[in-house]
Amino acid sequence: MARTRNIKPAFFDNDILGGLDPLTRLLFIGLWCIADREGRLEDRPLRIKKTLLGYDDVTAEEANIMLQSLADTGFITRYEVEGTRYIQVVNFSKHQNPNMKEKESEIPPPPGCEEQETPNKHGESTVPAPYKDEENSDTPPAEDDADADDQPQTQESLLEKRFTAFWDAYPNKKAKQNALKAWKKIKPNTALFEKIMKAVDLQKRSEDWQRENGRYIPYPATWLNGGYWDNEIKEVRSDGQSGQSTGSGNVGATFERRKGSGTPAGFKSE
Repeated sequence: MARTRNIKPAFFDNDILGGLDPLTRLLFIGLWCIADREGRLEDRPLRIKKTLLGYDDVTAEEANIMLQSLADTGFITRYEVEGTRYIQVVNFSKHQNPNMKEKESEIPPPPGCEEQETPNKHGESTVPAPYKDEENSDTPPAEDDADADDQPQTQESLLEKRFTAFWDAYPNKKAKQNALKAWKKIKPNTALFEKIMKAVDLQKRSEDWQRENGRYIPYPATWLNGGYWDNEIKEVRSDGQSGQSTGSGNVGATFERRKGSGTPAGFKSE
């Protein structure tokens, strides 16, 4: 059931939100209306697409990518409790005033988490921060052990050096901390790191990534979390025409060009 929600002027002046695709921003607003009074809803991309983007030429998979982009930039949290997937709109209770007659939420909150604010460069915060587990302040610090620390520090250094190389090569340099978080989650070994770097190099020359000055290049965190280094791609030939698919990826772009149409999915031609 859709509900009436508030939208503040600062929404349109948010730098991070402004970096997302227009349909993704529209989807974000729509999530407020179908979320319960605590900002929670079931994570069902097909139903969400049908409810919020019923008149737009997007698939459930593309809606799922949009949701993941919102999660990667900290606007929503996607989580699972007892086998059911849910979405929490971050900072929902700070910016919304549900009707007093609206029933209590029946959806469990994200486990072990609480809302935090992310500062906004333009004043009032409309940028939610991801939920994070609180650190236990009662836990005593670990004792210094030079021998034990040497190897982890070396591994961390190598991991960060590889991330720096990835970040330098990736053309869409947005939400770096989220990208670093995704990088640390996958912890690429040498073989995977080389595969990722090769995929980035190939996809930079692809039709989708070069279209409209790189408008459809996904956020690096979205690209990493989605494993887009395995996608099929089409390189652009020197004559400007599309080449044959290469085995590293149908570009991890949020929207793909429909077969037989010059209009990207998600946007209807006039």
